[in-house]
Amino acid sequence: MTKLRPFFLPLVCSLLVLALAAFALYEINALRAEQATRRTEAASRQVGLALQQQLNATHRLLDAIHAFRANADPAELGDFLARMLRESPPEGLVSVNLAPLVLPEDAAALIAAQHHAGLPEFTIRPAGQRPLMAPITLSRGPFGQLGDDPGQDLLADPELQPALTSARDSGRPAAAGRIMLRGRSGVLEPGFAIAAPIFRDGLSPDNVVERRARLDSWIVMSFSWRDWLRGVLMDVPEGVDLRLYANSANAPEDLLFATAQSAPAMAARISGTYALRLGEQPWRLDVTMREQAATDDDEAPARHILLAGIIVAALSFLLLGASALRQRQDKARLEQLEDAIQEAEERWRFALEGAGDGVWDWHIRSGGIRFSPRCDAILGVAEGRAASAPVHPEDEAAERTAMQACLEGRASQYASEHRMQGDDGQWRWIAARGMVTERDAKGAALRMIGTLSDITERKAASSRLQDMAQHDSLTGLPNRTLFFDRLQQALRMARRTQATLVLIYVDLDRFGAITSGFGQDTARRVLQEVARRLQKVTRDSDTVAHVGRDEYVILLPAMAAESDIHLVLDKIRPALEEDFSFEHRHLGLTASYGVALFPQHGTSAETLFNSAERAMNQARKSGGNTVCFSLARSE
Repeated sequence: MTKLRPFFLPLVCSLLVLALAAFALYEINALRAEQATRRTEAASRQVGLALQQQLNATHRLLDAIHAFRANADPAELGDFLARMLRESPPEGLVSVNLAPLVLPEDAAALIAAQHHAGLPEFTIRPAGQRPLMAPITLSRGPFGQLGDDPGQDLLADPELQPALTSARDSGRPAAAGRIMLRGRSGVLEPGFAIAAPIFRDGLSPDNVVERRARLDSWIVMSFSWRDWLRGVLMDVPEGVDLRLYANSANAPEDLLFATAQSAPAMAARISGTYALRLGEQPWRLDVTMREQAATDDDEAPARHILLAGIIVAALSFLLLGASALRQRQDKARLEQLEDAIQEAEERWRFALEGAGDGVWDWHIRSGGIRFSPRCDAILGVAEGRAASAPVHPEDEAAERTAMQACLEGRASQYASEHRMQGDDGQWRWIAARGMVTERDAKGAALRMIGTLSDITERKAASSRLQDMAQHDSLTGLPNRTLFFDRLQQALRMARRTQATLVLIYVDLDRFGAITSGFGQDTARRVLQEVARRLQKVTRDSDTVAHVGRDEYVILLPAMAAESDIHLVLDKIRPALEEDFSFEHRHLGLTASYGVALFPQHGTSAETLFNSAERAMNQARKSGGNTVCFSLARSE
C-alpha cells in the first residue's frame, strides 16, 4: 500500500479527468440532440406552413366553384372559372375539370347536349359500356384557357377512380396522389389530383346512401408535383426527407409524395410531423432528417476528449477548456439556427402580406400580441389598434369556441369567419386562421401565429347569389324553393299552436291569349302587376310566391277561422279582375282558385300543396273565374 500511495493522487486526478471528460461528452451529445430536434421542428414548421397556404388557396377555389355551381346558372361556370384562374391561379395547377355523373341510359342525351352547346366532336372516351361514367364537360387550364380533355371519362381512369369514389361517399375533397399527367411542356410528369363532390341542391347529405343518390358531379383539380412543390423544396435543407400522406395516418397506400424512394431506418434519423388540412380532409407531413445532417457535426472532437483524458491526465484542464469552447461554439450555432428560424418566419409573414393577408403573432403566456400593418388596414382601424377592434356580439361566442378548441388541442387549427368593427363604425367580415406553434411539456399553448383576410365582398356576393337562388327574377316574389321553406316553417308553428293554415293556388285564366295577342313584353308586365296586386291585398305575415308561368301560391298562416278565407278571397278576386292598362290598352283578367287547409287537406308541405293544386285544376275545368276547395285529404 505504501508503494502505491505516490500513485494515489495521480490516479484520483486521472479518474477526475475521466469523469469530467465523460460529463463533457454527455453534455455535447445532449446539445446535439437538442439542436437536431430544433432543426427538425423548424423544417417541419417552415414546410408545413408553406404547404398549408397552398392547400388553403386550393380549398378557397373549390368553395367558390361549389357555391357558384350550386347557386348560379351552370352555363356561366366556364366564364367564372376563367376569371378566377386568371386573377389567382393556384401554384402548380394543370387543369380544373367539371365531370357530371352519367348513367349509360343518359349518355346519348349528354352527347347531344354537348353537340348543341358547340362541341360537335364531343364523345365519351374511352368507348364501351360502364355502369357509371364521369366525362369531362368543362375544362380550364391554369390561367383560364380552355382545356383539351372534353369527353374523357374520369371514372375509367384506375388512378382517379378511388379519389372520385371517396369524395362521393365522404362528401368532402379526396386526393389521388400518384397520377401521370401532361404538364405545360406537353410531357407526361408525376402529379396529383383533388376531387370534390357537388350534390344536387348544393348540400351534402348525412349518409353514404343519400350521397350516392344525390351526387350531381365532381370538380377535379390536377396539379404537377414539380411545380406545386418548387418553392417549398428550394428552402428544404440538405439531408431532409419529406413524405406527404392524404390522411392523418401514415399508411403506405395514402402516400402522396416522397423526396426519398423508400423510408430509411428510423434508428439513424430524427423525425417530426406536421398536420395539414384541405377543408375537412386531413393531410400529414412527415419530416425526417438524417442524424449527420441534423447535427452538422461529427463525433471526433468528443472521442478525442475522452481519449486524451485516459492517456494524458496532466492535460485534463486543457481538454476541459477545449470542451467548454466547443460547447460555446455549439451554442453559437444554436443561436444561428434560431435566427434562421426567425428569418424563415419573417419570409413567411412577408409572403402572406404580399398575398393581401394580415399576420398576427400571439405570445400567450405573456399576453403580448403583434399585428402587422396590413391587419390595421383590413380592419379599418388606426395604426396599432387592431387588437382593440371589437367582434360582433352575434359572432363572439362561436369565435371564442373555435379559438379555445385550438388552444386546448382539440382542433389542429383555429378558423373563424366573423364580423369586426372598424373606426368608421362599419362591420367587416373577417376570415381569421391560426395554429399553435409552441407548447410546453404539459401541452399548454405558448405561441400562436395566424392570418387575417377581408372576406366582406365574398360574403356579400354569396348573399346576393343566395337571394337570386330563392326569388323569381321576373316578379321578385319568392320562388318555389323559398316558398316550400316558408311553408315548412309555418307547418311547424301550426302544429305547435293548433292553428289553421291556408294555401290558395291561383292560375290566370286564358293567359296564353294575352301572350299571343299582345306579345311577350305585355305578358311579362301583366305577371308583374299581378304580383304587385296580390302583395297589396295580403298581410305582411303572408307569403305570395310565383311558382309557374302564370301560377301563384298564397300562404296564409294562423287563420283565426275558416270563414276568414272568404274575406281574403273577396279582396283578391276584385284586385285581379280590375282592368290592366298598358299603353292605352285595357285588358281584363280572371283567375281560377284552389284552396287547401291544414290539417283538413294535408299535414305535410307536399300533400297540402298538391291538394291546393288539384282544387285549382278543378276550378279551371269548371270554366275558370271560380273558387274550389279541396275535398279530401290525401297522404
